[in-house]
Amino acid sequence: IVSLWKNYSKAFEYKDYDKIASYFSYPSIFGISNNPTILYNKKELIDRYVNTREKNIQEGYRYSLLEDYELIELSPNTSILKATYSRYNINYNKVYTGKGVYFYKRVNGDWKLYCIDSI
Repeated sequence: IVSLWKNYSKAFEYKDYDKIASYFSYPSIFGISNNPTILYNKKELIDRYVNTREKNIQEGYRYSLLEDYELIELSPNTSILKATYSRYNINYNKVYTGKGVYFYKRVNGDWKLYCIDSI
C-alpha cells in the first residue's frame, strides 16, 4: 500500500490524471471529516484533481516526498494509511507539509483508494 501511495503521489507530480484515477474505486469520498464530497466516476475525480493540481497547489510546486506513515490494517480487505508528506519547489525548498488519511480496500484482488481526508 505504501508503494501504491508513492506511485499515486508521483502521478500527482506529473499531472497524470488517468494514472491517478486508476488508483481509485468508485464512488470515492474526499473530506469526510469536514465537508464530504462524493465522486461517482473517473471524470469527476479527474476534474477534482485538475482543479487541485493546477489551481490550488502551492506556488512553484515540483514534487512530494513521503515523510512518515502509519499503516493500519482494519481487516484483510481494508486498510488505512496515515501519511505525512512534504511538497517541494524546483529549488528543493519545502513549500508545504501536510497529513492525510487514505482509505484502501481490495477490489478484485487489487488495493484501491476509496476515501481521502486531510488531518
